[in-house]
Amino acid sequence: MEEESLKKKLDIDERKSSNIKYRQSANSLFNFMPKIEYLHKKLLDKRIVPRYVSENVRYLKVPKFFTFEVPMICFCDINLHKISLHAKGDGNFNGYGCFAIAFSKEFCLKKSVQPVHYVNEDSEFFNSFSNTLNVAMDCTEYDDIKFECLSDHLVKEVMFMKPLTGTQNEKLKNFHDEQEWRFVPDLSKSDMQLFLTNDKILDKYNKAIEKLADKKDDQGKTDKYNICFKFEYSDIKYLIIDREENRSSFIDWIMRLKDKVSGCTEKDCMDLISKIRVLETIEEDA
Repeated sequence: MEEESLKKKLDIDERKSSNIKYRQSANSLFNFMPKIEYLHKKLLDKRIVPRYVSENVRYLKVPKFFTFEVPMICFCDINLHKISLHAKGDGNFNGYGCFAIAFSKEFCLKKSVQPVHYVNEDSEFFNSFSNTLNVAMDCTEYDDIKFECLSDHLVKEVMFMKPLTGTQNEKLKNFHDEQEWRFVPDLSKSDMQLFLTNDKILDKYNKAIEKLADKKDDQGKTDKYNICFKFEYSDIKYLIIDREENRSSFIDWIMRLKDKVSGCTEKDCMDLISKIRVLETIEEDA
């Protein structure tokens, strides 16, 4: 048994170190946003703060369980030449914004970013999961530590699960096209709740998690509880902006980072500039 366990670990380590490239999906994960100011802040702080997002879960068919709210950072796994639809939308649904920061998939995997599991609501797998979740929700007390572990696993499944299609802002949408990945922080060392079922307190908790991200440790560094997605400039693969006419002003802003960010050099700024891509140009060449 020990030999089998060792062999399995070696196989996992071998896969991780082989730097396998993705051929049918992107080798980068993109985090989109609607305003350049949001991109500025992420670059200044060299981190992305998770925000509570409300997800409609009526499809799970659990009585009185309609939404859940979990802090997360969303990425999409879409090839660069197809990214415009995700950014701008198509008239039936709004896009996620024309500004983005992208990292290699390898870097994101090390940061515990996990792909969303899309489910077919007509499948036996889904029916089995829904039935199991209903049983767990009906239990008012845990019988033992094993059941507590099972329930915790079911909650985590829900956090990384989505139907293939559904509604967003009262419009039908193909969720699978988003190829979503999620970063969900570990809040166990803080007094914040990870999983909520009340979308009315979304704003309150988003303000609270921002404050939590700014809490300082004994060395005076922020993010005491390590809940943010941190990065260095060298980890960035792409910086996407909306239009060519905004490139010069964005370059000027980047060059000023060396005066604002500790340890940032002119070389770092030039490297960031080389990673700029313009969405309207990507569209033209798609």
